[in-house]
Amino acid sequence: MRKLIKYARHILRAKGRHGTHSPFIYSFVENVMRPRRQVRESEVIRFFSSEKRAALFLRMIRFLRPSALVVPDDHYGEWLSLCNKLPDHIKVLTYSEATEVRGANRLIWVNGKLPEEDFRRASALLACPQSQLLFSNPHFNKATGSRWADLCRMDAVRFSIDLWYYGWLSNDDAFKVRQHFYLK
Repeated sequence: MRKLIKYARHILRAKGRHGTHSPFIYSFVENVMRPRRQVRESEVIRFFSSEKRAALFLRMIRFLRPSALVVPDDHYGEWLSLCNKLPDHIKVLTYSEATEVRGANRLIWVNGKLPEEDFRRASALLACPQSQLLFSNPHFNKATGSRWADLCRMDAVRFSIDLWYYGWLSNDDAFKVRQHFYLK
């Protein structure tokens, strides 16, 4: 019941494409959230548990154009099976490998169900320049909600977007003022 109330509150607070005043966010809504073409690859759907989430993830990857996708060490094999669905220029790295790579436009994947150690490593990677973090299921339960809130409050984070199913954080200096968006 509590999750339903939180979701209703999110929907009431969330903006669509016409409720945002940022050209970047408008472009994100237009190009990532609005397309209705679905992905039908069974491996991708099985990995993300729903066709809608799989399609949203792949559109986000195409929009963000990271040079590297950083995943937890123990999930590396699962992500390798999805590599043929990702754009060719994206390298898949583990958290351990990513600490050695500097200056790359990295997208760090975090699932709220990860152990605390992996969560701390992902937080440290987000503090590095040119890093973004994609948080899967930030509202899964109370613990993941508090992890999401902690990440949003990090000093390095310049903007955050809450899509309910995903949360996206970036330390991009192009955003001069710290901003948080709720999108539907």
